[in-house]
Amino acid sequence: MAQAIRITVPVLPGKRIEFASTELPEEGDVELVVYLPQAAEPALTSDSIHSARYPQSLNAEYASLIAIPQTRSMTTQEQIRLQQIMDEINAIDASNGPATRRGRTLMAIADDLTAVRKALEQRAERR
Repeated sequence: MAQAIRITVPVLPGKRIEFASTELPEEGDVELVVYLPQAAEPALTSDSIHSARYPQSLNAEYASLIAIPQTRSMTTQEQIRLQQIMDEINAIDASNGPATRRGRTLMAIADDLTAVRKALEQRAERR
């Protein structure tokens, strides 16, 4: 099962980061995902509405998790985290309500996400 190390580190001069952990292998490759600090949200435009709806870090983590099944099976921890993210997205969507055009669009997206989740679960069951 894949393990993850979550740590916050300072950015060093020269735009570098550095960390050490006893959990790292002595040699070999590891995958590194860096989440940048969330900047103040820009003014909404028709092109930026989707990307500004959810926190940037949430979008980034969601995108990285849904890409995993293209290369390998998701671990139980990854599946749990994906569900947590989807719950956060659903809570944000629900707080906007379906009464507006945007709300109806969000409901359609939520339905699409549910369909994608079911497809991923079926794919995982076949493996």
